[in-house]
Amino acid sequence: MKIRALVVLVTALSLSACQSTLESTMSTISTAATNVVSNVMSESNEPSQENLSKQFRINPALASQDHLLAAYGTSVILMFTAQEVWLDAMGNEEGAAQLRTERIALENGSVIDSDAIDRFTELSQETKVLIEETGEKEEAMSDKGKLKFAAGWVPYLAGLYQTRAVVMKSSDYASEINRSKGNVNSLLSNAKKTLILTTFVQSSPAFLKVQYDTFGLIMDYAREQDIEIPADANSVLRDIEL
Repeated sequence: MKIRALVVLVTALSLSACQSTLESTMSTISTAATNVVSNVMSESNEPSQENLSKQFRINPALASQDHLLAAYGTSVILMFTAQEVWLDAMGNEEGAAQLRTERIALENGSVIDSDAIDRFTELSQETKVLIEETGEKEEAMSDKGKLKFAAGWVPYLAGLYQTRAVVMKSSDYASEINRSKGNVNSLLSNAKKTLILTTFVQSSPAFLKVQYDTFGLIMDYAREQDIEIPADANSVLRDIEL
């Protein structure tokens, strides 16, 4: 099942369900998350364009760009989708709207360059602060809000695992592109790509760290609000060591 279709399905399920169906909804989310994560982590480790396109889920609108950056952009879409859902469920509509604007731009194929990479990190840091501040208000979430909140687990787990895998490959991949930039037929293209990948290699650890910390806040908030947490979400902080 495609991730985007899966997100739509889970969101629709969450918004239409009643409290008595929450347990089965969470079971469905947990199973789907397991399948998504398995797909991300099981492919070849070779950092070529072809293998990257096989290994990672890439949004069709980004497929014409460098595949490592496109995989990263797809991860950003997934995580921003989840954070948009969470902030909306927590009552922070303004924060959700900021994420929505960036997500829609990516879904429409916006270019992932050095400025975009820096912007994603900055917006993620702002989102982390918003989630922390909103969570500190300790307002009880309604049953409907809890069901909406649950729709964020699947895209976030998929996005976080894929981001980690992309970051782990980025250094070797950038080195490979740098070695091939002397090719006369692709000199200019690879030179530009090398500059962008250099920015990504330098900044991506900070992006992954802020996403990891944000997920920790979300887990704490879910426990405080008595929101059921899928088994995969419980294990992800142990699986991804920073």
